[in-house]
Amino acid sequence: MDRCSPQDYLCPHCYDHAPEAHGPCTGCGTERLTPGLASDGGKLCADCADGLGDFTCERCGREARRYRRGVRGQCVPAERLGELLDDGTGSIRAELRPLFDALRKRAARRAR
Repeated sequence: MDRCSPQDYLCPHCYDHAPEAHGPCTGCGTERLTPGLASDGGKLCADCADGLGDFTCERCGREARRYRRGVRGQCVPAERLGELLDDGTGSIRAELRPLFDALRKRAARRAR
């Protein structure tokens, strides 16, 4: 497989995997999501790779590929369950809380 270069468009493989790459940023040295490519082929965080956008989950604050309304894949099941089991006030119905917790944990394990 060819390695994409920073001056070229990303190939479909690299484009698909970029929002899942974590490690040290060659620009600032922080350990975080590194979807960008440096001119030397190193990985860059979204801040150092200008214009890549925001990868922060609006639910938990972690960096990852965002799916539904800015929420990362591991948080989507909990969000959907919360909507389904809502008591009308934005909270999970008390009698359904154990079910919610069990399903959320199971879904989070499968989403990894």
